Amino acid sequence: MDLPVKALDEPGFAMSELRKIKIGISSCLLGRKVRYDGGHKRDRTVTGVLSRYFEFVPVCPEADSGLGVPREPVHLVRPVDGTIRVLGVNDPRIDVTAALTGFSHSRMSGLTAIRGYIVKSKSPSCGLIRVPIHTARGASKSTGRGLFTSILMETFPLLPVVEEGNLPDPVFRENFLERVRVYDRWRTMLESGLTVPGLIEFHERHEPLIGSRNPAACRKLQRKVSRLRPEDLEASADSYGIELMNALDRNQSREVS
Repeated sequence: MDLPVKALDEPGFAMSELRKIKIGISSCLLGRKVRYDGGHKRDRTVTGVLSRYFEFVPVCPEADSGLGVPREPVHLVRPVDGTIRVLGVNDPRIDVTAALTGFSHSRMSGLTAIRGYIVKSKSPSCGLIRVPIHTARGASKSTGRGLFTSILMETFPLLPVVEEGNLPDPVFRENFLERVRVYDRWRTMLESGLTVPGLIEFHERHEPLIGSRNPAACRKLQRKVSRLRPEDLEASADSYGIELMNALDRNQSREVS
């Protein structure tokens, strides 16, 4: 049975904001048959409880970049020169690095409105953590991040991103929803025009929530806001945003094994 999400009861969340927020997601998690073997990885937590809160924007970097379904399975490989490539598992002569990289960069312009992202774990294109990186001889000696997700997080460094494997954990799930809603407000404030009074009001509105999650970070952010100067506003806001999202991420050290 799906457990309810409690994050909407936290300080600063008004009932008037109970609208679905647009987030990106690996297409296979919605049950779309886009995987290399023609299958899917439909996730019950995603299609169940989280579908009440989010409007999903599905992306499958491998299928959407034209690699086809079904297709040769691929994995991350670090050759002798140290540059990670995305190569065929059965036929290493198949190199889809350029295709995936080109698609990923081009897809970013269509994701500016999303406020979070759920990715498929262990995927060479979508995985967030512990994606196996193989040597040219096939051994797996290190781990990293999927190619698409790397570009996503470089493009949108404050975007809340999680793997589906962590979402059945109610604490992790509620924290993700919380961060998505705060990020949504943050982006809305920036897009409406950044001002000193606007940033001060934003902080005052969220101070109880930040303080309950990370008191030390909250005090630091309060000092930053108290010293705001119009000539330094953009740089101060960039720094504030990074520290804000880090302060709210209670699960930074919790990884899927």
